[in-house]
Amino acid sequence: HSITYAALNERANRWAHQLIALGVSDDVVVTPFWARDLDFLTAILAIFKAGGAYLPLYPGTPSNRISQIMAQSRSPLMLTNHAYQPLVESALDTLQPDQRPTICLIEDLDAADAPHTNPPRRNTLDSLAYVIFTSGSTGIPKGVVLTHRNILSNCDQFLSYVGLGPPDRLFSALPVFHSFGMTCGMIAPMLAGIPVFLYPSPLHYKQIPPLVRKFTATILVGTDTFAMGWGRVARKEDFSSVRVGFLGAEKIRESTRAYYEEKFDFPLVEGYGASEASPAIAANTLEFRKDGSVGRPMPGIDVRIDPVPGLADAGRLVVRGPNVMAGYLTVDAPGVLKPPEGGWHDTGDIVSIDEDWFITIRGRAKRFAKIAGEMVSLAGSEARISALWPDNVHAVVAIRHPKKGEELVLVTDNMDAGREELVAFFQKRGFGEIMIPRRIVRVGELPVMATGKLDYPAVMEIAEAKVRETPEA
Repeated sequence: HSITYAALNERANRWAHQLIALGVSDDVVVTPFWARDLDFLTAILAIFKAGGAYLPLYPGTPSNRISQIMAQSRSPLMLTNHAYQPLVESALDTLQPDQRPTICLIEDLDAADAPHTNPPRRNTLDSLAYVIFTSGSTGIPKGVVLTHRNILSNCDQFLSYVGLGPPDRLFSALPVFHSFGMTCGMIAPMLAGIPVFLYPSPLHYKQIPPLVRKFTATILVGTDTFAMGWGRVARKEDFSSVRVGFLGAEKIRESTRAYYEEKFDFPLVEGYGASEASPAIAANTLEFRKDGSVGRPMPGIDVRIDPVPGLADAGRLVVRGPNVMAGYLTVDAPGVLKPPEGGWHDTGDIVSIDEDWFITIRGRAKRFAKIAGEMVSLAGSEARISALWPDNVHAVVAIRHPKKGEELVLVTDNMDAGREELVAFFQKRGFGEIMIPRRIVRVGELPVMATGKLDYPAVMEIAEAKVRETPEA
């Protein structure tokens, strides 16, 4: 299905007038819940026009997580359709009466006779725009509260820095419950006034490449995992119109980058961000690019590097700027906003910055292990293992061993991976042997979150289960 900007605006206006009648106004959080389609896009715009804030929820979210998020956010209104209504009602059964939102069906919004004119402006730049819960890939999810100022600032930073605009055509299959998909894959290109193709699932590897060709997309946005999935099944002509792929959310593997440049003849450039920064913090561009880095900071973003004991050439990245969030919603204080101290957000990432201001991610602070008194980057270990087995997915975790303290475990989908080959490779390349995992756990498929990131808590469970089975290995 396709729609013009004019028709989309009129439809969103009709829905907005009805949302206003339901009590939506400045800073009221509204939660749409169904598979992404044009109705979903209409709902987001209608919520903004009514003065409310949007809280994205993934349709595959477990019921207990839905109820937890609704309790934390205190969202009073949930939008859904007939197909998802039973799931929504079941998930809300565990909430206290004062926490239960009103449920509104979008079929009723669409059928009602309402004005198609723009409603009066009901919010400001500092009003809430959306609340997005962090992926929880390394801990307990928190609600990130972003204002219109945050999002519009980041859109301006992204559009001006990467040079996106007419006559570009952007194809995005990223989920809009993820900040990268929301801001860079939907809102920013719409503000640029360019055609946008929003596909509901990045996992439809066979279906996406022919649609990219049919749409004649010039910009492809995604993650390394998804891009490799599309690239393996795509024909060269499927991506013949694409001039660049902007990837984020995870590191681009050198094998992915080389595969695209050889097969499709266009570059993949890496960006970096966090939900707390709306999300874009840094990016490579076609003009300013350093492969292996995540690029240079976006205009208007202040950067601070805090020292980390045991790391002489890297530190903890802290950022400040107009795109940095209003604050967090946490489990211990539902509905209470906790702003970042002094406007600074600690990304939790360990980075190094070169003389040209290119940022290289060394790993998450939580993804460093102390082995024999040395700080070891788990991401660094993964990168070196990927150089040996580039066609596979690898995750390195640090777990407690009942007798030996902490040790590294490699979980991989390479069923032939052997430690002798791994040790020989590290020795030949001169890599520190302290970064070699002591154990290898082979699985058919590594757990991946809906955002495309590896699910490290689930990986940890796999590794710990293996250690319990063979504690003396």
